[in-house]
Amino acid sequence: MSKDAHLESDAGTANDSVEFKLFTEIDMIAHMSTTLFQRALPVGTSVAQFGVLNRLARLSKEETITELAKAFLVSQPTMTSTIKKLVSKGHVALKSGERDRRQKFVSITKAGLAHREAITTSLSPAYPQLQTRVTSEELEETLTVLFRIREMLEDIAYAD
Repeated sequence: MSKDAHLESDAGTANDSVEFKLFTEIDMIAHMSTTLFQRALPVGTSVAQFGVLNRLARLSKEETITELAKAFLVSQPTMTSTIKKLVSKGHVALKSGERDRRQKFVSITKAGLAHREAITTSLSPAYPQLQTRVTSEELEETLTVLFRIREMLEDIAYAD
């Protein structure tokens, strides 16, 4: 299929709901952007590791391994493995809880912040291509809608 055929194809069939088409489009964008993002990451840094660094930088607070596992919808052992790799690189620090020494709090280090910043800066050459197709106003509008969709999905995913 040619590039133009990809651009002209719909994210579903004529009988699919607009909601289904939306999530299909999001899935395709997520797949392509993750693949391109993986190629741009420094050797030895995984998407999962960057995700943890990005979350800790974005929230500017410590989180427990349990909280991080819940946020990323992965098991605690999986998150523990990711955190151990980041600790070994000096990108995050672990601190035991005051009440329960078994509970571990994770915080981003200066080296972790610098690593995250270097990665985000390395992605900036792709932004002009986006800016030639989508205006800043359209991006802001899209972000607002995507944020509301993410909130709804979080409500469903984190419902106890």
